[in-house]
Parts: sequence; structure tokens; C-alpha cells
Amino acid sequence: MKRGFTLIEVMVAAAILAIGCLGVLAMMLTTIEFNAVSHDRTNAVFLAEQELSRLEVLAEDLNNWDANGVFEAKVASGNAAIANAWQYMAPATGLSYPSNYLVAVRQHNPDSGTTPIENSFFGELRVIWSTNGATCAGEADTLANFDTLSTAKSDDYSHCAFVTLPFVLSKPQ
Repeated sequence: MKRGFTLIEVMVAAAILAIGCLGVLAMMLTTIEFNAVSHDRTNAVFLAEQELSRLEVLAEDLNNWDANGVFEAKVASGNAAIANAWQYMAPATGLSYPSNYLVAVRQHNPDSGTTPIENSFFGELRVIWSTNGATCAGEADTLANFDTLSTAKSDDYSHCAFVTLPFVLSKPQ
């Protein structure tokens, strides 16, 4: 009696091995994609924290507050103060943002019927970036006004993402 494997047994074993390898390959591709998303999000949060630190430094300067306790630092594009509508921030002098990243900022409107806290500034900072290397500049005006990223995940904006960080600045005493 001869011992060994038949051609059919070898082919079945090879097919099972191939199916298993395809599963591992799919898992590796998904992991690579999620790592890229995580990298982009980490960069965006880092950029947002950097710009928030810049705003905190500006808030320490009494010249950036008016007599009524309103924060008026000129950080938006066109050397404008932060307003109630989203506007793009200009990078600090001599610096630039990473390619395909935009930073938008706005003053957070207080709820109707409430009185703002004196000598405090409530705002939101949003970093918008492209997930595929294309630019989101044209879409950023619309994206900046979405409340959540899931609202923005239509076909027109699927290559863009954003993170939003709220902040509070206090006038120094």
C-alpha cells in the first residue's frame, strides 16, 4: 500500500490555504487604511491644540481684549477678529499649515436668553483635511458649517474630514 496525498487532497488543502490567506490580506489592508485615518486625525488634533495654545497666549495679552471684556485678537484670514461665523485662521507669522489642512474658528453663540460670562470668550476651532490628498478648500466653506461629520459624509464631501474642539478663553485680571 502506497502512502501519500492524492492530487485532489493537495488541491483542497491549497484552496483552504488560499482562502485563509485572502482573509489575512483583507485584514492587513483594513489595518493600513485605519492607520492612515488615525494618522490624519492625530495630525489634525495636534494642529488644533497648537492653534488653541496660540489663542491662549493671545488671551494673556490685555491689548487683545476691549474695554467691555470682548476678545478681539486678529487671527482670522484678512487680519480679522474671531466672529460668530466660521472663518479660516491665518497661520502664525512665518509658518504655514500642513498641506491639505485648513483651520477654521468661530465664536460660539450663547444660548438665547442667557447672559454671557463676563470677560470670557467661548469658541470652537475646527481642523478640516483631505483624506485622499485632494484639497478640501472648496468644500471647507460648507463643511465648516456642518454640526457633525456624519452629516458631511455625502458623496460630495466623502474625501474630507474634520475635528472640532471647543475652547474658553478668560481675560487676565
